[in-house]
Amino acid sequence: MRWLAVILAILLALGVGIYVLSLAKVIHPKAFILNKLENWVLTKELIKTYKIGLKDQEVIQAETGKLQQMSEELAKKQQEIEVLEQQLAKKEKDLEGQALKVEVNLAKLQQKEDVLNKDRLEKEALKAEAQLLAEMETAKVLAILNTMPLEKQVGLLAQMDRDTITNILGSMDPKKAASMLPQVSKIITKGGE
Repeated sequence: MRWLAVILAILLALGVGIYVLSLAKVIHPKAFILNKLENWVLTKELIKTYKIGLKDQEVIQAETGKLQQMSEELAKKQQEIEVLEQQLAKKEKDLEGQALKVEVNLAKLQQKEDVLNKDRLEKEALKAEAQLLAEMETAKVLAILNTMPLEKQVGLLAQMDRDTITNILGSMDPKKAASMLPQVSKIITKGGE
């Protein structure tokens, strides 16, 4: 029985020694055992299958590593895309705001142009009417002017030459002529408005 205890102690010491040496990578008991099992006829096919499985596992691990790396790169690219989309949305919003401002300014300019065109057309019509009246006799001109509002009378007179204005105002009621003369002079001085 002592011998059995000694043998067990030796086997235990041998097992611990092999374990420590394999951790220190001095010996490779797994490779040794696989090599011995590979030479036996009964385990030869099993060991070949085991080695093929090990190679497949290495390939799978390598492919898994590549897939993990690609997944991380894809996630990074997705984050970059999200940032770019946010920047694009902000720029789009800014451009919409600027477009709205441009539209408002364009509408204002169009209104101003319409007003200026209307004023120009009114002035041209007033000038043409004044030329027609200037060619008529003074009595007919006075009769026509009396049917118009005072503002239009002043505007028409301001478009006529000085001699015609003098003749028409001289033929008018003196009080009315005196009240219209400063207004006509003011328009003539401003440039025929």
